[in-house]
Amino acid sequence: MISKNWNRRGVLKTVLLSLFVCLSTVTFSQDSIKYRPLTRTGLDWPYIKSGFADAGHIFIAPARWNGKQWLGFGGVVATTAGLMLVDDEIQGIFQRNRSGLSNDISHYGLEPWGNWYAVGAAGGVYLHGLIWDNDKSKRVGLLSAKAAVLTALFTRIPKYTFQRVRPSSTNNDPYIFEGPFSDYTNTSFFSGHTSFAFSIATIFASEYKGTWVPPVAYTIAALTGISRLHDNRHWASDVVMGAAFGYAVAKLVYNEDNWGIRIAPTGDGIGMVVPIR
Repeated sequence: MISKNWNRRGVLKTVLLSLFVCLSTVTFSQDSIKYRPLTRTGLDWPYIKSGFADAGHIFIAPARWNGKQWLGFGGVVATTAGLMLVDDEIQGIFQRNRSGLSNDISHYGLEPWGNWYAVGAAGGVYLHGLIWDNDKSKRVGLLSAKAAVLTALFTRIPKYTFQRVRPSSTNNDPYIFEGPFSDYTNTSFFSGHTSFAFSIATIFASEYKGTWVPPVAYTIAALTGISRLHDNRHWASDVVMGAAFGYAVAKLVYNEDNWGIRIAPTGDGIGMVVPIR
């Protein structure tokens, strides 16, 4: 267990190394595949298989990072590490300004976007596609579901590995990490609600770029993260890391979607085959 009397430099070294391991499983805005074919819009076996393929791509993504992506990765690590130095102060600000009204807004209006409200939004868009035979709506719903499931699954890894104690369970001490093989109840790092909300928001924002959807989607996702600070369930660094992780996984799912696109070796390296059906 790491407590407050532990040297902060030691904490940051440990966290930076851990963040590298954690974030090395995702990609920051893979933009190598631009074409968005509407060749498949069904909840079928190819769609399910594409989820397994994307899970594998998450693990090997760092091998294909370019300079811009490594720069983005470094920025997230530096921001998260910096926030850990002031997590207790940020937590204090939120807790001193809570009220009955803010509790209700957070509980009923914001926090559910980290699970059921977001699921409802994705499901609603897919249902719209089924009823009005809109392939784009169906695709958005299915891509959102895939991104959300993968984000939720991969978020379990850092939660159970680091076992960071939630602010509601400590005496304002953000440096308590129980580590793996504990009782699996301390799962503060990082925020699953935030990563889940950002994964779905990123799919919506990517598909409806240039409309009112991106600012609304990202605002809702950001407010979801803020609600976790307000409710004393997460530290600020948990929320920022969760947002980055959900965004990164969703971008990989969206930009490298192999559900209708097949990546195959060619004479010059790697090529893209778009099946026409």
